[in-house]
Amino acid sequence: CRLNYYASKLVGPPAFPLIGSAFYFYGGTQSTQVKSLNLLMNSNPVSEIFETAMRIAEKYKPLFKFWCGTKFVVIITDPEDVKIILNSCLEKDNYYEFAIPALGYGLITLPAREWSRHRKIIIESKKRAKYQMKDFYDGIAKKKVLLDHLIDLTYKEGNWSDKELKEEIKTIITAGSETTASTVGYVLTILGMRQDIQDLVLEEIDSITGSSGKDIAVEDLSKMTYLDRVIKETLRLFPIVGMIGRYLDNNINLKNCILPRGSSVGIPIIFIHRLPEFWANPLMFDPDRFLPEEVAKRHPYTFLPFSGGPRNC
Repeated sequence: CRLNYYASKLVGPPAFPLIGSAFYFYGGTQSTQVKSLNLLMNSNPVSEIFETAMRIAEKYKPLFKFWCGTKFVVIITDPEDVKIILNSCLEKDNYYEFAIPALGYGLITLPAREWSRHRKIIIESKKRAKYQMKDFYDGIAKKKVLLDHLIDLTYKEGNWSDKELKEEIKTIITAGSETTASTVGYVLTILGMRQDIQDLVLEEIDSITGSSGKDIAVEDLSKMTYLDRVIKETLRLFPIVGMIGRYLDNNINLKNCILPRGSSVGIPIIFIHRLPEFWANPLMFDPDRFLPEEVAKRHPYTFLPFSGGPRNC
């Protein structure tokens, strides 16, 4: 078929019928059965899979094919190509269907045609809640928050069905809490491992709160520029989502090739975040990578903790 012909023109790891390139994740000379058993008994099998994926990306970057079983995927790591894809393609790849039980059938997993309508409704709800968030903690029982406005839009204005409201609430709860908790966990781990970083964060907080030890206010957050850099560097090394995907419903012109309609595209965020051509000593934790003058030197699509383009988080 057309995609098979196109695939033959791209570099990438060898593939076999039915299993594609999956054998790479077994590797070695051991039998499949023994290797599978070792993976199951290994305390951290995900680590082995991750390292294999990173080696493949390093060998074939910046654009290559990968067969996930019988599914043809184009992997891209060049930030300019990533920008083109994320701004031109709104359709998520079909493997997002596996996330629906956890994330709900909401903004993250919806097809593009439904996503656009849901997005408009949520933006309107955020506008209504915007001026009340400052008083949220002082008057939680009296002030309306985003959820209240979504309920109003459902029952008073009829913009959503009950099922759509339920799915969006599921998305907000899961994507808004689990991801934050994961990032906070990584930040605290880094601070526990790096006393020097911890000391600088504490010094910054003390400079804002003073000797009185007052609580940090919302307006103080914008002053915590070093903590902001620590969080961004944490998200660089440990992004919430390691890879995102798009499905092309039209031909797309990239820098050096044309991707045909019907292609699935994978964007390995965690790999892009560790490319030495954009990040010197990429495995070293260095918050100063996010000083304004350093950020200005890099392509904006080399840092994608929340994806990019219209369907970013």
